[in-house]
Amino acid sequence: MLDFLYCICEEEKTTPLSSLNIKEGAENYLRRGGLSDDEIARIEAGIR
Repeated sequence: MLDFLYCICEEEKTTPLSSLNIKEGAENYLRRGGLSDDEIARIEAGIR
C-alpha cells in the first residue's frame, strides 16, 4: 500500500508520509489514466 501511495504521488520513499499530497497525487494519477477533471470531480463527490 505504501509503495502505491509513493507511486501516485511521484515521490521518493524517503519522503515522510505526512508530506505526501495524496489528494493531488490521486487526481494526477486519474488524469494520467485518461479521466477528465469533471469525471474526477464526480468521483470525489461520490466519496464525500
